[in-house]
Amino acid sequence: MSNPGQHCDGPGCDNPAERPCAKCADTPPIPNSSYQVPHYCCDACGHKHKAAHRAHCELLQQRKKLFRIGGLLQEIVYRLRERLFSHPISSVEVRDGRIVVYEPTFQEDAARKSEVAMDLPGGLALEEKRTLLAWNYCGPSVAWMYDTMVYLTARLRVGVEEHCFEHQSSALVSVYGAELDTKQPSHVVTKITIAQSQEEYALDLTGAQYGYREPVMPWSAYITSKIAKFVSRSPPGEVRVGFLRLMHFCKHPVLTINYELSSCILPSVIRWELERGLAIGEMLLLPQDKYERRQLELVDFVDEGLRVKMLAIGDQVISQETVEFAKALNSLGSPVKDD
Repeated sequence: MSNPGQHCDGPGCDNPAERPCAKCADTPPIPNSSYQVPHYCCDACGHKHKAAHRAHCELLQQRKKLFRIGGLLQEIVYRLRERLFSHPISSVEVRDGRIVVYEPTFQEDAARKSEVAMDLPGGLALEEKRTLLAWNYCGPSVAWMYDTMVYLTARLRVGVEEHCFEHQSSALVSVYGAELDTKQPSHVVTKITIAQSQEEYALDLTGAQYGYREPVMPWSAYITSKIAKFVSRSPPGEVRVGFLRLMHFCKHPVLTINYELSSCILPSVIRWELERGLAIGEMLLLPQDKYERRQLELVDFVDEGLRVKMLAIGDQVISQETVEFAKALNSLGSPVKDD
């Protein structure tokens, strides 16, 4: 297959080509992959190449769907996290390219009662805000988005594993009292393998806390550039089971409300499909501009469901001891080490 954008991939044609295959256009390119989007000089050449390209086209469409699913899940995670941000924060500053978060000490907060849902500091740029939203939320994102992830990838025929490891670096550090916390806690992500092509990817919905925004990355590049040390590997759904078990035994409001809020995400997705008459599988293959509009529409629809659910739960107030427990819980994560 010739280089995209250079010469026509139609059989026997060497004309300059600018038209990508309509079905697999906008598929993210993967370095050194034999599966790349072909380009043609005209519709006739595309038609002649159709039979030879069919199998590769299906694989490229699967890759495109996976990348778009990752972006969709990440946007929903940001909305969920903003609805229930549970970190008490005194102030935030940007120092040497890192976000430094100052956490209130126990003495500063000893006599205060705090709401479960806390406001993010104001005046943050979008990337800084998303770094905070991703902070210490890897385990919850894997746990609470699991059923939605399974639903969205159901037709892709993928293999799923959950990996825990120590990260190489962080875009965020916290200060508790006068102590700067620079330790690298463990991080949890999902590994997804597309069965037909055997392409392996990391699905990392909270990578913003480590300075990268892409929710889907080739697994080989991810482990080389991000991972310092592997901790554990689990079957699909194990992190969710761990959080449900923890919620059952400790009955903590932050865990419970996270669960209740996240439980309305998948029903909202399905309701959106029914009301719009557009299946997610079809949406994932729309041209880029149309897809982006539909994705925003779907995320806003899910967010409205989260807002209504949060109102139904009501304004719950917890004691300072519970706030401190929530901070400890966010630091520890799940029964597998969380960030």
